[in-house]
Amino acid sequence: MKSFSKIKSLLCFFLISFLIIPLISCNNGATEKEVSRGYIWEATNENTTITLIGTIHIGDNKVNFFNDNIKKIIDETDVLSVELDLSQNETIKNVQSSGYLKNGETIENYLSEDEIEKLSSIFKSLSPNFNISTIKYLTPSSLNSLLTVLCYSKAGILGNGLDLLIINEMNSRKSKGDDVVINELEGCDLQIDIGNKTFTWDYLKKYLSTHSDSNINEEVNNSEKLFNAYKNGDIEFIEKVNNEMKSNEPETYKIMLTDRNINMVNKIVELTKDGKKHTIAVGAGHFIGEDNMLKLLEDKGYKITRIN
Repeated sequence: MKSFSKIKSLLCFFLISFLIIPLISCNNGATEKEVSRGYIWEATNENTTITLIGTIHIGDNKVNFFNDNIKKIIDETDVLSVELDLSQNETIKNVQSSGYLKNGETIENYLSEDEIEKLSSIFKSLSPNFNISTIKYLTPSSLNSLLTVLCYSKAGILGNGLDLLIINEMNSRKSKGDDVVINELEGCDLQIDIGNKTFTWDYLKKYLSTHSDSNINEEVNNSEKLFNAYKNGDIEFIEKVNNEMKSNEPETYKIMLTDRNINMVNKIVELTKDGKKHTIAVGAGHFIGEDNMLKLLEDKGYKITRIN
């Protein structure tokens, strides 16, 4: 849960979205918004053209993620494939349930008094009205996600991520009678498993043992830098972050990116054989760096073109 853990959650891990939904306002206001560039590619072979959208899992109500390219893509898509579909009530229920400890356990079963005091101090610095009872029953994966969301909120960034916005637009088309489909490339159970494997109690303890008060401002600043990099379509910044993760945390990198990228690409290739217009919308981190999905698609004979 160093600064780069925020990267992992924001651009690679959609489960973070379930903590954003209860916090944001449904009223985005009528003010003119800054338009995000983001990341869009096409993957083409002799039979198929697939649109690839690199998403961000936390949004900002002051930013318009639906640039002209995105709007056109949504209107023309027959099949949308995402990491998981968090518009489904059952999925939200399962994800939320997985975020709590079982059998009456609390964080006191895993953390020392000093560690709990330090964790409480971190939360209070991000949210002045924080009460320790709020997190007493949360898993380490949920604690990491909540810290991530609060860091972005502290930086003034809070809103639905692009994944959920696109899913909602596709559901709106479906409600009007359009014959569109939403697929999950991973689904709830797999993402929960990934979170539990990555953000363990040992991971949290290591973070707390190295944390100092100055870290919070740095993490909030890094959160803002990452968001701005996404908004501006800055590939070099995200590439640097992914490469640092690979160097500093190779096992986490393998779980969060390498293995998932291989599995998602294999599924994409199979799903897109039906001749329909497919759009893939997953965290931008999956399309950038040494082991990204674009390279894997190239290895399978696709030509990759950035279209924004």
